[in-house]
Amino acid sequence: MPRFKVLSSHTKKKHRAEASQSHTGNNQIRIRSAVSRINDLAKTWKARLGLWSPADSSGKIRCASDCSGYGSDLIALRLFGLQKRVDSVMTCESCGKKMMLHDAVAAACGIGTRKVSHYADICGRDNAAAPRADLYTAGYPCPSYSTLGKKRGVLDDRGFVSLQGLMYIAEKRPRAIILEQVAAILQKKHSKIFQFMQKILRELDYRFEIRVLNTKQFTIPHSRSRMYLIAVARESLVHELSFPPARSEHADLHFFLEKDKVGTEVLSLPFYEEKLGNRLFQKGYILDVGSSQRFQSVMPNLSPCLTKSRLKAAGYYIPKLRRRLTLAEAAQLQGVPPQILQAMEEAAKLHRLPKRSVDESLGDAMSVNVLMSVLRRALDACGLTKLGSGKDFWLQVPLGEASVNLSKKLFDKYKR
Repeated sequence: MPRFKVLSSHTKKKHRAEASQSHTGNNQIRIRSAVSRINDLAKTWKARLGLWSPADSSGKIRCASDCSGYGSDLIALRLFGLQKRVDSVMTCESCGKKMMLHDAVAAACGIGTRKVSHYADICGRDNAAAPRADLYTAGYPCPSYSTLGKKRGVLDDRGFVSLQGLMYIAEKRPRAIILEQVAAILQKKHSKIFQFMQKILRELDYRFEIRVLNTKQFTIPHSRSRMYLIAVARESLVHELSFPPARSEHADLHFFLEKDKVGTEVLSLPFYEEKLGNRLFQKGYILDVGSSQRFQSVMPNLSPCLTKSRLKAAGYYIPKLRRRLTLAEAAQLQGVPPQILQAMEEAAKLHRLPKRSVDESLGDAMSVNVLMSVLRRALDACGLTKLGSGKDFWLQVPLGEASVNLSKKLFDKYKR
């Protein structure tokens, strides 16, 4: 019989360290190559592309997205009633489950996908051959930058995606851009990549603004803090580019809960009981019971940030109602209309997707209420629309029952 050498724990650690160093070295080579390519593209954009001609505020809007998910951008455009003007020209999503949901969302929104080029691998995409877009939207993977992740930034495969997205921007120079990422990308640890991104946008002659926005600042009681970057090609600017103001108050959480659904699940919650006493079971708290105590916190009248992993594991609990957060409630807290949620559920059933595929996709997505508020300003600023302040729906809706019904009402209002 052959003899197998049993490695000591010290030798195993050494091998792992060597493998990790090799992977890091390869990643650094890949990063240097991407940075060099992006710099070259940024220097030659005017000779390759020329300037944008003035936008037609009633013409077609060619939309492209990376890390497309189920299509939050399409939902936002649909709730403005722009579906007849939108052509989806590019999507990029590595998760097949999400793309099945994306197709269902596009169909439910009545948005044309006949001209769409889909890419499953952003790193393998030939950006020179990819379609040019009026509007480019991307919410790059957050674990590489999140305070809950390993914070490896572009050294991580998921973090490297942000450089690939920047390469598309440098190659095609979309008329308008909306990028979303966890606020932790603004920390000193990630300053090099973020400063590089801004440098390239300046070389591409974009006017851009950066701000951290929270879902709760736009009516919906959901604590979800994200960095948003909006940019418009300077020659396309028809008026000042700015972020929407934040509301000082949000709607009551109880409006977003299905209060008639009462369960029988009673959990032992010593940390929360110590903090809240009897109030824990008398008021409508949403608790993250899937996290370690280090990350547990009490948010009165607010949902904690809904994440992919926790939604997948049904890790949010409502003690007053003795049950877990429902899919419908999670969708409402992300601003998704029930008509769209139904389309996604039907698609999941049709394609026999794993249980909670829709739930986890919600945790990865942009909040529709925030995206709409940002999108309205970006589209108006570059002349693609003349929506005006009257379409700042999430800043104007009364903080009551109307707030939870707003996305449904807008979907019904702007028929195909």
